[in-house]
Amino acid sequence: QNARRSWKWTDDLLSKKADLEFSASPERDFARSAFTCGYGSNGEFDDSVTHMRTVEFIKDQGPPFFRITDELRSKNKKVHSYEQMWHLETCELALSDDAFTADFGEGVTLEAKVRSENGKFVDMIGSKEPYYQGWMPISPPGPHEHRPIHTPVLKGTFKGSATIKAVFRPKRRNP
Repeated sequence: QNARRSWKWTDDLLSKKADLEFSASPERDFARSAFTCGYGSNGEFDDSVTHMRTVEFIKDQGPPFFRITDELRSKNKKVHSYEQMWHLETCELALSDDAFTADFGEGVTLEAKVRSENGKFVDMIGSKEPYYQGWMPISPPGPHEHRPIHTPVLKGTFKGSATIKAVFRPKRRNP
């Protein structure tokens, strides 16, 4: 995302209503918003893609889970790349092309399953190339002190549009 390319601060932004839908009920919490400010570095900036994300917390269909839907829509017919990142705190990670399980210890896990046309997961833990990814600042902060964290990244391409659906199931084993 590269909002800095076209975004400028003005005082009226403090009172501007956010472009966000939200609802909460005993059965389901729901939030949806879009990002339209462009992607890429300043040298390869592209504002032809809109990213709409919907997050649902489903509470009434067995154990609670999250459903996340990302809709990518392009105004042109070019092939676009996408990277969907999930930063995880310290855990053991099992990864496949379309799923991961994070084990945080003491019986706490997070299972994720993703459906996309051609995306595949890679773990960018402690990566420096092709860019920095998979790092967490050390607390208390110090100059340039970071520790590596697992960062499953779903990488893929699309032309015209793409929909990525993910289900996240947090679990805690009872002692």
